[in-house]
Amino acid sequence: MTDWEPGLPPVEISKLTTDVAWLDDLDGQKFYFPRFLDHWRRQGLGIPEAELDPDQKERLDLCLRTTSLPTLLAVHLALNRSGKIPNTKAGQEPKIALSIAGHSGSGKSIISAALSLATGAPILDLDPFSQLSSTYYLEELRKAGLDSKQSMADIVLALLKIRAKYQKGELTIPERRPAAITVKETLNKGLALAQSPSPFIICDCPGYPIEAFLRKPDTREADEWDVAANQTTEAILRLLPADLKRRVPELLWGEDLHRRGKSLPRPSLVWHNPYIDDDTDPFLAVHLQILAMSNLIGSLKQKMPTIIERGKEVRERFIQKVLS
Repeated sequence: MTDWEPGLPPVEISKLTTDVAWLDDLDGQKFYFPRFLDHWRRQGLGIPEAELDPDQKERLDLCLRTTSLPTLLAVHLALNRSGKIPNTKAGQEPKIALSIAGHSGSGKSIISAALSLATGAPILDLDPFSQLSSTYYLEELRKAGLDSKQSMADIVLALLKIRAKYQKGELTIPERRPAAITVKETLNKGLALAQSPSPFIICDCPGYPIEAFLRKPDTREADEWDVAANQTTEAILRLLPADLKRRVPELLWGEDLHRRGKSLPRPSLVWHNPYIDDDTDPFLAVHLQILAMSNLIGSLKQKMPTIIERGKEVRERFIQKVLS
């Protein structure tokens, strides 16, 4: 057990619950994935553990050892596809995947795009539902000539302007990918991300209804997209509803788990959206959003080396437990 930083909650990789599981994809075929948490079970979604035969284990072992892919993409390449496994490691350290998760409208796509532009990390878009995708935001930033040299405040302001235009009906949004696209087809496109020099990739997750966070009845159950985005990555950032005590929220290391006396099974961070009530002056509201999101991206950049190192421990734990 090690401390991430002085005074922060402990990380106990040995307590990580992990295996290979499967669900039916939209095409009715099995979709294999690594599972690091099974909290979606309480919402009624049964997730069976996969019983891998010796050939599957050998292929998975080869894929994890000879590629630099994050665990999600390595399992996909090994078990959801056939054919030869290319040796893409070429001296690279294994990459990890960081999920950006949260309720609908929490800013996942904006934050994913800003973090991608600031760090050079590619985005794996696991959200087929949002009209404004993180990749769309990122493309618009680049079209406007923005790059990592710009201040984070300028980048966030540009992103908020794009969202405001969309909300006013002033943008013509290109059609999103077909709703019937499978998780496997999306992950196939993600395999090219191994060519990026970045040590991590960003997974933009589908948003869940705010009612689900509040545990109200009659909210939608999780599906294969939620599982692919939330359970399968080495690290996760959860964007939570506004905290009334925090006008400008801090990025915290899993404080919600720490308060209940639990250790963290994988790198887990939480961030509350800034509290902005209906009476807040519109100019001040935008300023608070810019300040809060700029601080979040700056904190993430500062903490990424730690997140990456702990994420590699999670990946190694998966290898030890699944392939032993």
